[in-house]
Amino acid sequence: MPGMEGNSNQNPPSRVRDSDRSTTIQDALEDKLNGLEFRIDWAYDQIHVLYSQLEGLRKRYNRACKDGRRSFRYHIRLRIITCEGMINTFYEYACLKEAEAKKLRMTIYGDVVIDSSEEEEEEEEEEEEE
Repeated sequence: MPGMEGNSNQNPPSRVRDSDRSTTIQDALEDKLNGLEFRIDWAYDQIHVLYSQLEGLRKRYNRACKDGRRSFRYHIRLRIITCEGMINTFYEYACLKEAEAKKLRMTIYGDVVIDSSEEEEEEEEEEEEE
């Protein structure tokens, strides 16, 4: 067939070695871990911002109570409740992402990460046994 001779300009199909593939997978997992850590930090930053807003709202509520302004108290109390709910939501989100990051770290590095809360529970169990 014409044009089929001299197929030397075509590159052979590339094959990925297993070591290259594992490096690529590990890089992808590390990228995912970095993304999770960024989201965790962002969630905690939002929690700090919300706590500062909550502090200001509580001061305004206390001032409204002291001045006897019931209409202001109701409105501020609703905002306080909303702010507390948002703090709880961000905290739950951060906890879920931390658990996901912990599993991913174990997958990537094989590290066993012990949370401080787990250490406290183990210490309490040991104290109860004595």
